[in-house]
Amino acid sequence: MPEKLLLPFLPREYQKGIIDSLTNGITKRAFLVWHRRSGKDATSFVTLLLMAAKTPGIYYYVFPTYTQGKKILWDNKEMMEFMHPSLKKSMNHSEMKIELNNGSIIQIIGSDRYDSLRGTNPRGVVMSEYAFQHPLAWETLRPILAVNGGWAIFNTTPNGKNHAYDLWEYAKERDDWYTSRLGVGDTAVLTDEILESEKESMDPQMFLQEYYCSWDIGAHGAYYSDQMKWLRENHRIISIPYDPALPVITYWDIGQRDFSAVWFAQKIGSEVRFIDYYEAANKGFDEICTAISTKDYNIIMNWMPHDFKHREYMIGESRFKYAKRLGFKCDIVPNIGKMEGIDVTRRFLKKCFFDKDKCKQGIKCLEHYHKEYDEINKVFMKTPKHDWSSHAADAMRYSAVVHRDILPEEEQVSFLDALFQEDNNGSNPFCNF
Repeated sequence: MPEKLLLPFLPREYQKGIIDSLTNGITKRAFLVWHRRSGKDATSFVTLLLMAAKTPGIYYYVFPTYTQGKKILWDNKEMMEFMHPSLKKSMNHSEMKIELNNGSIIQIIGSDRYDSLRGTNPRGVVMSEYAFQHPLAWETLRPILAVNGGWAIFNTTPNGKNHAYDLWEYAKERDDWYTSRLGVGDTAVLTDEILESEKESMDPQMFLQEYYCSWDIGAHGAYYSDQMKWLRENHRIISIPYDPALPVITYWDIGQRDFSAVWFAQKIGSEVRFIDYYEAANKGFDEICTAISTKDYNIIMNWMPHDFKHREYMIGESRFKYAKRLGFKCDIVPNIGKMEGIDVTRRFLKKCFFDKDKCKQGIKCLEHYHKEYDEINKVFMKTPKHDWSSHAADAMRYSAVVHRDILPEEEQVSFLDALFQEDNNGSNPFCNF
């Protein structure tokens, strides 16, 4: 490719390898685990531009959220200047889409809308800050690229041993992947003064992850990291078959415009076995109800959050009334407050078992769910970060509140035992979908 296409980007020595590997067709997959301020997005964007200029097609630059994509890339004048004027034909600001003169389309999107990627046919993608992305975004794009021979670049700083770590462990052993893991000692692009200032102002664990690319620290401010580690070490995440002799209870959290989550559980004494998990993105409530109704389980109760009683414009009534009208037996989870509910969930998780396959995505959400981080003041905030993991974590919190009676230090009314007692008396028949 003409050298002028790289201007004004002048790659450092450690940045040349990925550019050469992709543009010369040596590999079609690359994974960059580079420290903060190392230029991993600049390198990835320049590589994407070169590939799009070389071969007409659709190319996606994927960020954890649409908002991040707009801030980090689309509104970043310095980044956009890497695109030589001779390349660009037009720009669509409302869709963050660039059309090149050769017909290629480059679009910036968020993994928080991963379901919208189904049915598309990109020739190449960049998965930026992959450790913070919804894992299903890549699972949606991967088979498309496998069929059309497309390429993919992943870049990230670590965020605990989550889906990005799993992919890194796989990629680094493959000859057909370009992999690079660089901490500040490997690039020498930051002065000692800058690093010392960052170290003094940042959470120590975050400093190690962001600047030394350590996978060995849990997800930033994760609420349930200790509990999920305990579950794995104590063989609580295993294969759990559905027992037809036992009823199933579900716990719902439905987003307004993003993800929805439903957990399926069976209770045996003081143990709660989560046998299944359902998640959807950008689905209407009627579609979600249909999906739940197709499950071949003996469901006797569906626990809903308190806002389910609010009227919804699209269906003309509350979700609670709509679900009951369809034959769903429902009740509302007591609203005890989010932070108290998180504390209850921490204790509740040690009473639980999870099916390792059917609950795989929900487990990832619980491991990722974390506090909001204040980038300006360099501290974790008191409130949870709302991202792809939030709805699964909220639905699990509702389950914990309902099950407070099985926690030794709690003396709460047993919602579930009351439910079973009603059923045994014949006044509250089972509801089968």
